[in-house]
Amino acid sequence: MHAGAPPLAAGYGADVRDPRKILAEAAHTLDFDRPVGLVLLGIMGQLSDDEGPERIAAELIGALPRGSYVALSDGTDTSEKLKAAVEAYNAQSVNTYHLRSPERIGSFLQGLRLVEPGLVRSADWRPDPGSADNAHEQGHAVGAVGLKE
Repeated sequence: MHAGAPPLAAGYGADVRDPRKILAEAAHTLDFDRPVGLVLLGIMGQLSDDEGPERIAAELIGALPRGSYVALSDGTDTSEKLKAAVEAYNAQSVNTYHLRSPERIGSFLQGLRLVEPGLVRSADWRPDPGSADNAHEQGHAVGAVGLKE
């Protein structure tokens, strides 16, 4: 990269509950006239339903220009063992985690065209060659990548 070139990646120390601050910080280094990538891996599960995760995702995605991609993954409520473990964690933690159904997690990408293979268990999203024989029984997270058209 030469001096004065725009950064290829940037991270921001803002709370996801304040998407306006995230977007304002990002505008200092990212060109929102060109496609960008937004990575929300394990982020939406940090938000309770009362904090409006759909609204926050919509606000962040709404600010992205066409051609941008959003990667999202979060833990699902499909395992009784995991639900019990997260409940125990939440009982002892200031920062709680909120498991959701795969359908609800997918709803955070509303309005985006999902890249193949769509919303699937994270371990099954474009697995390494030769790993197709592995049963991902322990994977209780789903993920997808969406394109803003």
